[in-house]
Amino acid sequence: MEDKPGGFSGSREWIGSVEVALVLHQLFDVPGKIVHTRSGRELEEVFDKLKTHFDQTGCPVMMGGDLDASSKGVFGTCQTSSEKYFLIVDPHFVKTDACE
Repeated sequence: MEDKPGGFSGSREWIGSVEVALVLHQLFDVPGKIVHTRSGRELEEVFDKLKTHFDQTGCPVMMGGDLDASSKGVFGTCQTSSEKYFLIVDPHFVKTDACE
C-alpha cells in the first residue's frame, strides 16, 4: 500500500484502525467506517447511526476511544423490543477462567 516504510512488511509492528480500513478498501473494495466513542456510556448514542450504516452498506466499523483505546471490529447490530446488541470482534480479548 506504500503508506509504511519498506521495513514494516514482515515486522511485528502494530497497525491501527485507519490501516485496517485502508487494507479492507484496497484489497476487497470494502469501505470502512471509524467511530470514536469516549466510553461505553456512548454506545446507546451511536447504536442507531451504526444500525443505519449496516442496513445501507454492511461493511465493518472500527470502534474505540479514549477510555477504551483498543479498537474493536463491529460487524453488526441487533435490536429486540427491550435490548440493543453489537456483534463485536475484539482481537484484544483474552479468555480467563472468569469467562466460563
